[in-house]
Amino acid sequence: MVGDRLRILHCYEPNLIGINFPSNGSDVMLANHIQEYFVSGFTVILPTLTTELNIPSSSATWPASAFSLVVASFLLIFGRLGDMYGGYPIYVAGLVWLTAWSLVAGFSTNQIMLCICRALQYVLFY
Repeated sequence: MVGDRLRILHCYEPNLIGINFPSNGSDVMLANHIQEYFVSGFTVILPTLTTELNIPSSSATWPASAFSLVVASFLLIFGRLGDMYGGYPIYVAGLVWLTAWSLVAGFSTNQIMLCICRALQYVLFY
């Protein structure tokens, strides 16, 4: 009885290798804040990017909305992987993936590289 209460209080989530990671909701809040930053924050710098990278005005929406296409394409696949292997390892892998592609996107030299990097940022994040 006491063990059940402790398990409920700590909300541990077992993963593939048997290590219990705490899942108290802070990881979900962090993911929501990062997602909001990468979506809304990018629209702030979009006018500067269009002039610096010579992006035509007809194509200016692609860097800001490339992630939507990727999220819609991979959401079910990685949701299933999260069910199979646990949400926390997939979540950590997604944060590492997002950080790596964010660094690469920061050094983009043209529109195509920026759009590809923005799309690849979100492959594992959701």
